[in-house]
Amino acid sequence: MKKKEKKFWIVIGMLAFFAGAFGTFNKRDVGGGKPVVKIGAILSLTGDVAHVGQAAKRGIELAIEDVNKNPDNKFIYRAIFEDHRMEARLGAPLATKMILNDRVHAIIPQFSASARAAAPMVVQNRIIGLNAAPVADVLDGVYNFTLFNDAEINVAAISKFINSKNPKRVVLALQNSGAAQEMTVGLRSQINAEVRDFTINVGDRDFKTVARQIKQWNPDLIFLFTMSPELELFIREMRLQGIEGTKVGFDLINGVGMQPFLEGFYIVSQSLGNEEFFERFGSQATLYSPYFYDAVMVYADAVERAGSVEAEAVSAEIHKLGSFEGALGHVKISPRGAFQSQVVVYKFENGRLITVKE
Repeated sequence: MKKKEKKFWIVIGMLAFFAGAFGTFNKRDVGGGKPVVKIGAILSLTGDVAHVGQAAKRGIELAIEDVNKNPDNKFIYRAIFEDHRMEARLGAPLATKMILNDRVHAIIPQFSASARAAAPMVVQNRIIGLNAAPVADVLDGVYNFTLFNDAEINVAAISKFINSKNPKRVVLALQNSGAAQEMTVGLRSQINAEVRDFTINVGDRDFKTVARQIKQWNPDLIFLFTMSPELELFIREMRLQGIEGTKVGFDLINGVGMQPFLEGFYIVSQSLGNEEFFERFGSQATLYSPYFYDAVMVYADAVERAGSVEAEAVSAEIHKLGSFEGALGHVKISPRGAFQSQVVVYKFENGRLITVKE
């Protein structure tokens, strides 16, 4: 073989090696001499629940900053953000743009509608989905993960607490989302009381009729799972109509923050984050940020250990991890791909969250 031909095939071999090791990158995907790993996030950055999307965005940004500080990393990490404005119709087109146009290597869709729209595209295009939605039907154990507990874990914890209050009549007032519907089915089967459902539709502003119906039924306990602004409007109407009974909510602090209208509520939630995380970042981090910080850190760690953005290799490394100590505390990764953290019961008293010891 001639020397020129030999050199040519050596170059081709090296290119093939790096393509296999690092996945697909183009000239614009190289930063500081290292391949760039792109993480896309579809969040609620504007609209009624913008505070939730902004908290998620900050968690991602803090993780990206931390990851890129490591000089030994093989890759540079960058985040791309899109705003779904809490509109279900935007989930699919934004996921399509990120996956096909931006060529992201991982995607973080926030809320069930966006997660369900993105999940099939994640599998088809062989990237990693880190879904910020507690819906079991997006999990496949290979490409799609969730940042939250499997629904049955949350349902078991909520049911246990509700049953500890020995109610005779329980109202379930939940938003019309996939995660809430899945929760309703589980709660109905595990609560030891007569149960009646009421749906809180996203976009509703008048809850007089629903509140009147609840008052007439006279429940011992009311369980809420919805978000701003419907949550505060619904609670305001209950108080105006003098509805009594124990008030319990799921994940309300992550949804609306530490708001005075939650005074007296019991709140069942996954861990809100460890003290060290909030002490370190102070006002830079807010409630809900830790979930997204952990997701990026786990993904980047898996990419570095795999030495590749190839989804099967990254997924295998995530599963090898099994569990980790993160911003949420101790988190287990289930075989199906759910990031599972401790469920805690709090009570909102005098503007502060107090951990309830059962």
